[in-house]
Amino acid sequence: MIVYDMNKGEGETSMGKSCVFCKIIRGEEKGSIVFEDDVSLAFLDSKPLLKGHCLLVPKEHVDTLDDLPENLLESVMRNTQLLSQAVQQALGAEGSFYAYAYSCSAPLERGRFVFTKASLETSAVPQ
Repeated sequence: MIVYDMNKGEGETSMGKSCVFCKIIRGEEKGSIVFEDDVSLAFLDSKPLLKGHCLLVPKEHVDTLDDLPENLLESVMRNTQLLSQAVQQALGAEGSFYAYAYSCSAPLERGRFVFTKASLETSAVPQ
């Protein structure tokens, strides 16, 4: 399991220290936050693919879904579902698009586990 402490001090090795998502969680980078609890944070994507495009990340820096600690799995999945329902209702959307992304900020760097969610309207889907 690969899990990093995003709050490690300067001089300590930590992927979380340089991860843009961890910086948003710590308030060091701007993010349009739409949901937060003890376990995860969701914010609008800065370059949305579709209306309502949000990213949900566990507050603990985790590389992949396989690395997500079992004690966080239920909460992260529940929060993904809550976010989906809220965005669909707020936008009057007809469905949702979900993806699990393994985000890499540079070649050969470790990534960051993230769920991406966007609401779909029939008119927005290419025919």
